[in-house]
Amino acid sequence: TESSPRSIASADVDGDGDLDLALASWEADRVSVLINKGDGAFERGESLLASTWPWSVTPADLDGDGDLDLAVPNRRVDSVSILLNAGTGVFGEPRDFTVGDSPRQAAAADLDGDGDIDLAVANDHSSSLSVLRNQGGGAFEPHDEYRSGGVSRWVAALDVNADGDIDLAVANATGSAAAGSVSIFSNRGDGRFDALSDLNLPGLLECIVAADVDGDGRTDLALAGQSGAYLLFQEEVGFQGPAHLPVDPYLLGVEAVDLDSDGDLDLVGAGSGSVFAWRNDGAREFFPAAAIEDTGAEAIAVGDLNLDGVLDLAAAAERSGEAVVLLGKLRPAASTDFDRDGVPDECQERTFRRGDAEPEGFHNITDAVLVLVYLFLGGREPSCLKAADMNDDGGVDVSDPAFLLGYLFLGGPQPPPPFEACGLDPTPDELSCDSILRCPEGA
Repeated sequence: TESSPRSIASADVDGDGDLDLALASWEADRVSVLINKGDGAFERGESLLASTWPWSVTPADLDGDGDLDLAVPNRRVDSVSILLNAGTGVFGEPRDFTVGDSPRQAAAADLDGDGDIDLAVANDHSSSLSVLRNQGGGAFEPHDEYRSGGVSRWVAALDVNADGDIDLAVANATGSAAAGSVSIFSNRGDGRFDALSDLNLPGLLECIVAADVDGDGRTDLALAGQSGAYLLFQEEVGFQGPAHLPVDPYLLGVEAVDLDSDGDLDLVGAGSGSVFAWRNDGAREFFPAAAIEDTGAEAIAVGDLNLDGVLDLAAAAERSGEAVVLLGKLRPAASTDFDRDGVPDECQERTFRRGDAEPEGFHNITDAVLVLVYLFLGGREPSCLKAADMNDDGGVDVSDPAFLLGYLFLGGPQPPPPFEACGLDPTPDELSCDSILRCPEGA
C-alpha cells in the first residue's frame, strides 16, 4: 500500500462477490484499493488521489447505482472526497465537499429519508459534527454543522428513540486526559438534528460503532479508546453503562461481529500494534480480552475474506505501511481457559441452575418460552441443555417447560437440583453446557 495507512475498510468494490480492501494513507494523500482474488489473496487495484491527509475511508453507494463508492475525510483541508465507482472497482476523480475543521471519519446512512445515502462527519479541531445531505447522484448540499460535547473523533448512525429516523452518536475526547463523552443527536425527520444528550465516559475515545450487542432489538454502542473498550446499552429510554472491557493499549478501533457463531455479537479491537477479542456471553457481560496477534495494527476490518465461512482479519499497519491479512485468525480457539484456573474450560464440568435456560440467575416464564421456541419454532439451542432439562429426565422436550410452568404458576413440584443455586449435575446424562458458560448466581 501507500505509506502510513491510517484506516482500512472491507467492501466488495468490484462486484464479484468477495470482499476487497480500501486503505486511507494520510502521508501519501492517497487511497489504496486492494482487489481480492477470491481466496483471501489480494492484488493491487487503483491508487486513488484524494486531497490532503485522507484519514479514513467509508464504503457506501453514494450515487444510487448499486455499487460501492468511497467517502474520504481529508483532515488538512476540511473536506470529504467522494470517489464514485464505475462498477468494477475503477473510480472517478475525487469530488470534494467542505465540512468542519479537521474531519476524521464519515458515517453513511439515509438521514433525511429520501432514499439517498447521506454523510455525517466527525470534525476534530472544530469539535463538531457535519451533515452532508445527498441531492442524488453523489452530489451533496452544503453541510450543516453541530457542536458536539468535545473533540469529535468518530460518528455512528442509529435510531435512539424508536421513531424510525436515523440519529447520530459522536465519540469525543475532552480537554481532560482521563475523560471522554458521547454526544447524541436526535433527527428531526428531515436530516436536521437537535442535540439530545452528552454521556460522560472515564476515558478518551477514538472510535464508536452501533450494533445490537445484547440482542434485545435496540442498537447499542461499542467504543474504543483509553484503557480498552466501552459499551453503552440502549434502554427503552436512554443508555445504561458504560461497561468497561479493559486492555493495556490505547485502542484506536473496534468492530462488533459474531466470532463464535452463537448469535451474539462479540468485539474485536485494535491499537498500539495489537488486536484483541472479547467474547460475548449473551448477558451483557464479556469474557476477558484474548490477544489475537501483534500485527502493528492501528485499524482493522473484519470479514470472511476467503469465503470459507470463518471471519478473517485485515489490519492497517501505519508504521510499516502495510496491509496485513490474517486468514482464520478469528476462528474460535479449540481450547480456552476463560476462568484462568489453569484447566481448559472444555475439560471441566460446568455449573448451572436447573430451569434457568436463559441464563439470567433466576427462573421465570422466559426460560420456558426459550425452550418452546427452540423445540417448535427453530429458535437457538439453549447454551446449557442441562439447565433446559427442567425435570431431569435426561432429555429436552415439551415436558420440561411444562414442568417449570407448573412449578411457577400452579404449585407444582420444584425442579430437581441444582435449582436454588449454581451447582453440578448429580444425575449423569449426555446433555451439555457451553464450555465457557458462567452460571449467574442470581439474587
